[in-house]
Amino acid sequence: MITRNILPAFGLVICMGHPLEAHAQGTSCNPEVSGDGPLRIDDARVHVRDFKGPGGFVLAVGSNPLAGPFKIRCHNQGGCLLNVTAMVNTSGNTTTCTSVDGLFLRPPSPLANNSPMTSLQSGHLTTGQHTIDTIVDSGDGSETLGSWEVIYTLYDR
Repeated sequence: MITRNILPAFGLVICMGHPLEAHAQGTSCNPEVSGDGPLRIDDARVHVRDFKGPGGFVLAVGSNPLAGPFKIRCHNQGGCLLNVTAMVNTSGNTTTCTSVDGLFLRPPSPLANNSPMTSLQSGHLTTGQHTIDTIVDSGDGSETLGSWEVIYTLYDR
């Protein structure tokens, strides 16, 4: 089943269900498009990337890549606002962090202790291209990654 959510302030229609696809307002949802890739929405003022995965594997000690690295461009001369929402299920003690050009966003992610964790981070980006990366950090390498989703929203001001 495909459903439509309309964000009139940004002129977007998000088609949700399986498969996923996004279109500019005024077009229809396309049920023939594969849902294997990330959800991607591009508008003159807002850009959204939605990555998700089933997990099901043991994390290595240290940083484990979740979504990224990938490139994103801020077009506005006044800069852009990047919001990151990461929802991660793990067993054990882990943290989920997003970096932009190698620098971690604020606030620092909380420690997930055998429970689902949602991390909300944001940062101001200067004009130009940036490298975005989200990782799950494992303290001892015995944690299992469950299902996860990371949503990046870039607002051109």
